[in-house]
Amino acid sequence: MISLLIGLAIGLPISCFAIEAQRGQTVENVKTVEWEITSPYEANTSSNINEVLPDNEKFTEYEMTPEDIAEEEYWDSLELLACCVMAEAEGEDLMGKRMVVDVVLNRVDDPDFPDTITGVITQKYQFSSYWDGRLEKADPTEDCFTAVKMELEERSYPGIFYFTAGQYGEYGTPWKQHGNHYFCTK
Repeated sequence: MISLLIGLAIGLPISCFAIEAQRGQTVENVKTVEWEITSPYEANTSSNINEVLPDNEKFTEYEMTPEDIAEEEYWDSLELLACCVMAEAEGEDLMGKRMVVDVVLNRVDDPDFPDTITGVITQKYQFSSYWDGRLEKADPTEDCFTAVKMELEERSYPGIFYFTAGQYGEYGTPWKQHGNHYFCTK
């Protein structure tokens, strides 16, 4: 449900911008087209809607700009991050979720790791939830999105790069246990 709301929050403004740019009108002035078909034989079977619209109602194609694409990729990566937090830290409190966010964001900022959220999360053998399929099934809670938002505003733990469940992992220097996760610095 939250993913749907985020999709709407991202997609609706872009769609409104595209309609406004295409038609030179504000969204409030867009007219609806009503179709009246009296028999199935009168239905227009054309796949091009512009063939049946009056000249003043025709659509033009909207080519997404590189800025539009970059913005959409950014919002998609934040949703992926929230899904990763859900898959990796579902049973953890808000601080535990924030620490998982920090691990991803700290890696993005470090030259030894990929420089995008998506690159970090999908890096081979780094996040088990990506490789075992849990991430695909994750439905992030409000806490997951809150953790992402809070850590984007101000990073709580800029030095953590690794975490494992149950015990300290073989990478990094053991730093702190929080909940079921054991966090390590570089």
